[in-house]
Amino acid sequence: MIEGADGLATELDQVRAMTSSWRERRRRLDAWLARAEPLAAESARGLATNRAPLERRGELRGLLDAYRAKAADVGVVEDEEIAALLRAAQQELHTAPTSLARAELLVKQLGVALTRRPKDSR
Repeated sequence: MIEGADGLATELDQVRAMTSSWRERRRRLDAWLARAEPLAAESARGLATNRAPLERRGELRGLLDAYRAKAADVGVVEDEEIAALLRAAQQELHTAPTSLARAELLVKQLGVALTRRPKDSR
């Protein structure tokens, strides 16, 4: 947990304001760093954990765009199954909250459906 007003910022200000010997200031700064570095690492882990689903949603949106282009290219964009999967995946990926599990399933189903459709099967 990151400390509030009485935490690291206040302690660092106190170290900066010290008028004692440089050795004492260094000792206090080292102690401050020993507390600050694990908190910085914890914060970075939290950021990565929170970004991962957003990045995955972005990847799925990109894949959906690619599949939409492929469907248009092979002439199956109006196929009933393909169109339904495109709509459902689009809806899931652009509605909050997004169920990544459902979005992944829909995009995967779309990819499978596209691979088994012959070209120009309209």
